[in-house]
Amino acid sequence: MEARRTLPRAAAVGLASLFIAPTFGLAARIAPSLAVPADATVRTLRVTAIKLAMPSGLVYGKDGTLYVADAVEHAIFAIDKSGRGRVFAGKPAPPMAIANGGYADGPAASARFNRPKGLAMTAAGDILVADDSNHCIRRIHSGVVTTLAGRCGIAGTATGPAASALFSRPLGIAVARDGTIFVADYVAGLRRIDATGNVSDPIAGTPSAHLTGVTGVNTVGDTLLVADTTGIWRLPQSFGYVLGHYRAGMFGERKDIDVAGVFEAEFGGFPYALIGLDTHDVVAVDPRMHDIDFLHNNHMRVIAGSTDVGAPARGGGFADGTGRFARFNTPLAIVASPAGGYVVADAGNHAIRFLSTFDREPEDPPPADVRDYGFTPNDYSIALIGNSYVWVTTTTPESIQSAIEQGLLADRSLRRAAACRVASRTRTGD
Repeated sequence: MEARRTLPRAAAVGLASLFIAPTFGLAARIAPSLAVPADATVRTLRVTAIKLAMPSGLVYGKDGTLYVADAVEHAIFAIDKSGRGRVFAGKPAPPMAIANGGYADGPAASARFNRPKGLAMTAAGDILVADDSNHCIRRIHSGVVTTLAGRCGIAGTATGPAASALFSRPLGIAVARDGTIFVADYVAGLRRIDATGNVSDPIAGTPSAHLTGVTGVNTVGDTLLVADTTGIWRLPQSFGYVLGHYRAGMFGERKDIDVAGVFEAEFGGFPYALIGLDTHDVVAVDPRMHDIDFLHNNHMRVIAGSTDVGAPARGGGFADGTGRFARFNTPLAIVASPAGGYVVADAGNHAIRFLSTFDREPEDPPPADVRDYGFTPNDYSIALIGNSYVWVTTTTPESIQSAIEQGLLADRSLRRAAACRVASRTRTGD
């Protein structure tokens, strides 16, 4: 079929078979399917009465209040259900000024933080703060800030009693259901704080001892989810073995490697903070690629944000929308919303963003006849038109994807049916 310079129009969705040949020698096929996953829809939450400079940590209180750690304002904010914010702890800068970090325990209004990052909530309602540049863990209880563990202002990797243990850039924090606290420390690695306040290295001498640059931690039941610069780890809290390791920094297929349960995933940058939907499903923010990733049964896909390979060089962006049409700028934290969906700390945009729920089922693989047209093993992509797949084979996938999607969205007959979006990427040579 001869290639055309204009995008062909279609009058209906769900056709049994439609072959099109748009620009640049692209070959594509539309085939019916009802199993295509819907990506998340992103919108920006309106926050009033406060300014956010670099939201870096999130946690919800039992009453639905959203607590936000701001690493530039050196403060913890509280945002109620109406979107009105207030200073909860620390002292942010006045308008048109720059806040200075510091260290001081005491009443929340006079307490000081230095680039606070991760937040967590205990069963008793206390808020725990990973105080990054103070190298310690803080606790906020009944309006008073205290130091839970570490020697603030002194970086190190020493374990032991809380008052003498050292941290070095704690970025993430989580509380297990038995009350054990886990800390993601970028330099010291994974740390555990037990009920007596003792700080230990839970993975020393275990198969997961080579964690590197730990940035995020969370728990699901008895499973610990850890994000580091190599990817995502699933670990039992007994730490005797590795449940799974999903490697970052790859644009390619998933494949088994030398250790059972270890997989190559398609993270373009690296996951920074994460939440577990269950022991196998994980949602993570990727500040390098400015997107939100979903890991399901050892397969990763982008559910919102830019998927362009060149995104790190170009930086992030800002746009509400669905799937890859949404844009983030260095997202650093994510939390499940009590009302459903997820909330993201979009640090580079100084904003709090909301993600809708999405279809968690993985997409079906393309049929064999789509792969057997005689093309060389170039990347193909899967787009969605209504309830149908579009498989695309091209040497310039990003620009072609955009042309197809924008063209189909411009077609009124298809716009009424559903949005068109990229669902996943893989290779024809698999």
